[in-house]
Amino acid sequence: MRQPDNILGDILQKQKGRIDMKGGKSKLITLFIFLGLVSGILFGLLMPGRCEFLLPAVELVSGLYMNALRMMIYPLVFCSLVVGIHSIGSVSATGRIGAQSVLYFVATTLFASLLGLFLPKVLGLGSGVAIEMMDAAVEATPFTSLLDTVKNLIPSNPVASFAKPSILLCFGCLPPSI
Repeated sequence: MRQPDNILGDILQKQKGRIDMKGGKSKLITLFIFLGLVSGILFGLLMPGRCEFLLPAVELVSGLYMNALRMMIYPLVFCSLVVGIHSIGSVSATGRIGAQSVLYFVATTLFASLLGLFLPKVLGLGSGVAIEMMDAAVEATPFTSLLDTVKNLIPSNPVASFAKPSILLCFGCLPPSI
């Protein structure tokens, strides 16, 4: 009787030939994506308002597609972080790479913020525009303290935390991967 890991290795070896995208399949997929893009632009330009009866069906299909994509984001991020941290091996290397990642994140966020603050001033965007204040019935969410934020980094229920729209749950990946 063969070992399960050998069977899995054989299956993966056989699958390599099927999903190899180095040949003509890659060019064909790129062509189809480009044709879909061009046909979508042409359809939108040439038939505005003529196909209103298709909107409910298109909205249904696009809503299902977007929900499926959103459903996959958090498990993919979680699994990528767990596998990535586990594959690093040593805790010191993990800490070093984590510190570099945080530094890179802070640097790019600072650069984007400064660019967003100063570029409109330099280009004169928004000059001559009058802004009118309107009343809105919007309730602000209460600010939680920093300690609550740190406490919520590790979810009490990891499965339910995927339903919340918060990327902070990814820090819950650290304990299982270490």
